[in-house]
This record gives sequence, structure tokens and C-alpha cells, in this order.
Amino acid sequence: PSAPEIYYVLPFTCSQLHLKELCAATLASCANRYCYMSAAFISTLMAEAQLELVIFVVTFCVALALHVLLPANPTRTHASKTRKDGRSLKGVGKVVADPPISQTAAEDPAVKRVSGGASKVTLTRTSRPCRCMDQILELVREQPSTVSAVRALDLYEELRLLSGCSSGISVSDVAQVCRQNPVNFYTALVNCAIKAGRYQYIQGLFGDMIQNDVNRTLKLYEGAMKQLAGQRRFGMALDIYDTLLADGFQPSATTCSCAVAFAVETGDMRRAIGCFERLSALATPSIRAYMSMLRAHGARRDWPSTMALFRDMQRRSVRIDSLALNVVLATAVASGRVQQAEALLNEFEQPQALKQTSEPPITDVISYNTLIKGYSQDGSFESAFEVLHRMRARGLRPSAITFNTAMDAAVRSRQGEAAWELLGEMRSLGLTPDKFSCSILTRALVQCPTRERVFSGLN
Repeated sequence: PSAPEIYYVLPFTCSQLHLKELCAATLASCANRYCYMSAAFISTLMAEAQLELVIFVVTFCVALALHVLLPANPTRTHASKTRKDGRSLKGVGKVVADPPISQTAAEDPAVKRVSGGASKVTLTRTSRPCRCMDQILELVREQPSTVSAVRALDLYEELRLLSGCSSGISVSDVAQVCRQNPVNFYTALVNCAIKAGRYQYIQGLFGDMIQNDVNRTLKLYEGAMKQLAGQRRFGMALDIYDTLLADGFQPSATTCSCAVAFAVETGDMRRAIGCFERLSALATPSIRAYMSMLRAHGARRDWPSTMALFRDMQRRSVRIDSLALNVVLATAVASGRVQQAEALLNEFEQPQALKQTSEPPITDVISYNTLIKGYSQDGSFESAFEVLHRMRARGLRPSAITFNTAMDAAVRSRQGEAAWELLGEMRSLGLTPDKFSCSILTRALVQCPTRERVFSGLN
């Protein structure tokens, strides 16, 4: 019962009940009131406890998710050391001493305010972009592994996203707050891209350097070309060469010579010719550059270009060796210019025969074999046989290839008897016939089949 009911009952009880009965009634009323209040209190307490438990569980889950998704505070020993002595990246992931970035007297070195439209963004060492750069520096501080290089590139992608989302912030601003040289930072990232095999990232890194107004150097471009060539990525090395030119740099003669070789390797004759012309304007091309172009013209059987290049070598007093001469002779034969090949061989053979030069002869067995092959393809055995005799008169010892080519010329000219005579001469010099000799003589048997020659061919 409620309190008014108790007070209403009491006067009636005092007048009509004895004292003992009055006490008993009072105690019963109080007991009923106590039970009613205890049940309500316990129900309220349980509801509040359940609410507190729900709040605790939700708070714990949110804190756990933030701990997993967000990295820890990257305050490390090397970061404080970097702030102290201004060390920065240089070369292949190494930290070397570098002059600290200049700061104005009114600006805190660890804080930078970047204006972006109507708002300003404050960069500090604890901001997310700076933490990303610190993590990258830690990964490439020593010679990075492949895993570290991949992780550094992923962090750089996150850094680029953060810079793009924050209006007015550039990677250069982040590097300034972190006391790092942006050139050395990007150099390390280029090395990481090559280490990780992500070669397609390199052009993007150079593009970011241009966009962020980070100074590029000729050494950086040439180093990237060299490393890509070492991985046989000649096309990408040529793309770096084009970027180098577009950036206003003047490549060295060595770089141009390498670019010629890269273009020839990729089969891009237009770029090869362009690189060679630039090289020729800078200095006298090296024998390596000339050889690359001679082989490229030879693969296309371009005799006029080959001969023009060869005469340019002579005009510039480039020392011509047997290899260069033989490439030119092979191009002449392949393009059906046997007479021009003979004239070129005579040009280098006569001074040596007349002792008009003290230099060692550059015509060798391969030179004569090439000319014999040309006459063999023309079906002119007499000319091929004459070249063989000229070769022996020069004191050069014919090889098995020499005799096989001469025998082939005899068979093509339908002079099978001469082919068998050359076989005997070949054996008299101690040379052993091979499977090519057998194939040629089998065709010679069709022209003059005899029992002795059949057994000789089998032997």
C-alpha cells in the first residue's frame, strides 16, 4: 500500500485495535512496502548494467579496429637521429650526410603551413604524409631487399594519394619537413622499382619529380638507363633516354652510344639512326656504335647505307678491324653485290700484299670464305676457285667451311669432278669432312656416279 493509505489506516487501528495487534499490522504494511521497492530497484540496476556492458563492448571493438587499421606512431631512433644531423638518402638506398634544407627564421623546421585555396594545411612530423616518408626512409636506409623495395613503393603510392587529397601539399613539402633531400629520395625509389621488378614505375617517378619541381640530374637518368639495360629492358631504357632529351639535358657520347645499341636490340631503326646522328654530331662514334649500325643495316640488307657508314669510318680515321670488314662483306654478298665485295676485299688486300703498311692484315679466312660463298650463290665456280688460290697464296690455311663452300660452288656449276678433287685436297690438309661435305657430295654423285665415289662418300 502507498504511504497515504498507511496514514489513513493508523487512526482507525489506534481506536479499534489493541497495541499488540496494531504493531503486527504496522510491520506487515512495512514489509509489503519494502518488497515492492526492492523489486523495482533490482530491475533498474539490471537495465543500467546491460547498457554499460553494451557501451563497453562497442568501445572496445572500435578501439581494436583503429589499432589494426592505423599504423603505430613511427617515432623511432633513426628518425630522431635524422632530425639531429640532417642525414638523407643518396644512391642505392643508403643514408649519407647531406646539407640540411634551408629554413626561414620565422618557420619551425618541423612544422610547415601549406596554403591550399582558402584553407591552410599544417604538416608536422606526426602527420600521416610525414609518417609515410619516415617509413620509406627506414625501409631503404640500408641495401633494400625485394620485399622492402615493394613495401617502399606501396608506401609511396599512399604518400602520393595523401598529397593529392590535401590541397597544396607536395612531396617536396613533406621532404622539407622530414629534413630529406627530394632528389636522393626519388633516386632511392627508382632503385627500389628496379630491385622489385616494377620497371613501369620508373617513368611515373620521373613524371612526379617534374610535377613536384624536384631537380633532375643527368646522372640520375643515365643510372636508370644503365640498370634497365642490365635487366635487358632496352625499350624502357630508350624511353628514359627520350625523357632525358625532353627534359633539356645533353646526353654524353657514351649515353648516345648506348642508346644506339639499345635501339638496334629492339629493332627500332628510326631511333637507332636518330641516336647515331646525335652521337656523330657530338664526337666520333666508337667502334661499338659503328658495329651496332653496321649489323642493323646488314640485317636489312641495306648495302648503300652500309657502305656509306663504312666510308664514314675511314673518313674519321676509325680503326677498322676484321670484324667490321667481314660484316660489310657479308652485307654485300647477302644483297647480291658480289663484285662490290670483291673490290672491297682487293682494296684491303693489295696494300698488305705490296707491304705498304706495317699494320697486321685485317683480311682473314672468314673474309675469303664470304667471297667464295657469294660466287657459289652466283654459280661461278671459276671465280670461287680463284679466290681459294688467292687465299692460300696469302699464307692463310683454308678451313673445312672453305672447302665445303668451294665444293658447293662446283656442284652448283655442274662440275662434280671438281668437287671430288676438292675433297681429296681437303683430306690431304688433314681436314675431316663433316655432314655438310656428305650432303654436297651426294648431290655431286648425281652428276658423276661411280662405285668408288659412292664408297668414298660413305667413308
